[in-house]
Amino acid sequence: MEIFAEAVDRSPDMLRSLKNEGREIYLTNKMGTIFDDFVIGGFFRFQGEFQFQDPREAFRIIGAKRPRYIFFTEKEGLFWLCKEIAKKYGITAVASHGEPGYLTMEYFSDALKARGVKTVEIASLTDYDPWGYNIAKSFEAKMKEPVFGFGTNLTSLTSLKLFTSEAIAHKKRDLTKVSDSKSKTG
Repeated sequence: MEIFAEAVDRSPDMLRSLKNEGREIYLTNKMGTIFDDFVIGGFFRFQGEFQFQDPREAFRIIGAKRPRYIFFTEKEGLFWLCKEIAKKYGITAVASHGEPGYLTMEYFSDALKARGVKTVEIASLTDYDPWGYNIAKSFEAKMKEPVFGFGTNLTSLTSLKLFTSEAIAHKKRDLTKVSDSKSKTG
């Protein structure tokens, strides 16, 4: 911390730059939240008036035979598994990079609706920790938003039944020491 203070003392411009960068990040995040709120409220659509493009389009497959069944994983690196499952069972598969944003959810829900899907069943494969659980629940909650119009049931493939007691004991970690930024309340 002392080194940082010395650097700032020598260069007041650095401090101004850091403050401005923080302000830009804050404003960008605030704008994103406001756009999300307007879309969820049905005031406008990302792909309508603004013509935003979905950067996650390459990480979803709408099922050929049973598009209402969704295999969801938070791991972009598991998209190979999504492709295999989608091909084998004719279901929908999607790999996010963490929690998917409302922009992605709008495109995803529209693609499902274009195939005549009205209700969905979701199976989620996420990390076996609170954050993975929260991502799976958030994906389900977003699908339930009235603007997207799906009633859902969430089935989690990440369950205690998939792990032996020995494997859990070997890999467990103390989650009481979670930083505030990683914990989700409410």
